[in-house]
Amino acid sequence: MPAPAAILFDFDGVLLESELELNRLTAELLTSFGHATTLEEALEHYTGLTGPDVVRVMEARIGGPVPAEFHEAMREASRRALVDGIEPVAGAIEFLRGLPSGLPKAVASSSFVFFSHSMRSSMVGV
Repeated sequence: MPAPAAILFDFDGVLLESELELNRLTAELLTSFGHATTLEEALEHYTGLTGPDVVRVMEARIGGPVPAEFHEAMREASRRALVDGIEPVAGAIEFLRGLPSGLPKAVASSSFVFFSHSMRSSMVGV
């Protein structure tokens, strides 16, 4: 097999543990709004979904609309998590550092620009 000409990475859940962190926040916030949710349940039901799909599944699970305050609370909790830092996926940094220095690398993400730029700062030096 020929060597790759370049390598493209997804960001969320591939390089950074954003899926874990966002599901942890989701479980905490849903619980605080009266809809008891464990991290395990959040991971099972919301991992890999886009924002609108998360809301759709969430509303089906709680039997009604997501409380209006949930969205703003999630934005604020997400911002705090970004400031505090999100851990890289185990082995991701070592893998990236082990790639040939001349191999072009890029990162793609469907996350909001603010979220992507903030998470990227966690990978500085890689």
